[in-house]
Amino acid sequence: MEIPVAHLSAKEIVKRLSSYYNKPIEGKPEEIVNIVREDIISNINDAKIGITGANAMNMIKILSFNATGSIIPSFVDVISGVSKTADVEKKFIKGVYHPSEIILILLDNKRSELANNGFKELLYCIGCGNCLLYCPMYNTIGNEFAQDNYLGGKGIAYYSLYNKEKNEKLEFCLTCGKCKENCPLDLDIPAIIKKIRGEEISSEIYYFLKSHAIWIYYQLLLRAKAVS
Repeated sequence: MEIPVAHLSAKEIVKRLSSYYNKPIEGKPEEIVNIVREDIISNINDAKIGITGANAMNMIKILSFNATGSIIPSFVDVISGVSKTADVEKKFIKGVYHPSEIILILLDNKRSELANNGFKELLYCIGCGNCLLYCPMYNTIGNEFAQDNYLGGKGIAYYSLYNKEKNEKLEFCLTCGKCKENCPLDLDIPAIIKKIRGEEISSEIYYFLKSHAIWIYYQLLLRAKAVS
């Protein structure tokens, strides 16, 4: 697993690496990279294959700004041929290791099926988390409005479609539209959830009343705890 160290000083990196390798290491970025390079190459020589991943790389600027407030983050991992690093105090060093071949595998993972069934918009999500920040229900009951690692209305909608079963937690969605208002791509998650739940007027009235009753109940509980 690759972990960035851009947030650490060279002194802190040296301290941790010296402890890990059980030998003194100089504080120069070049020396730090050399030590790690030797370790990486020794493992690469024994490996048959290396695997890395990338998700929505063409959306990286939008993702960075909406997730962190920065135009571009200090650490971005993109496969670009010859390896290089600037993790150690922003000093650019080229040639950490040299892949001789790159094979690109595009994993569909049921995305084509979702798109063909009328849910293509859901696949535009860049995972910035804005929908969770502004969701009244998620900010009230937290991960109760989630299924495993699929958080909030968008996450549960995707989980339901991916597993071909209507998750009962979809009824928590207030369909207030706060997620859509604050989505950088203007994704209409409430409309997607309505479509999964059932678009009959009687069904939506039921879900509207039930979700708001749940939200009011938990809001009262939270306020009661705050007062006590």
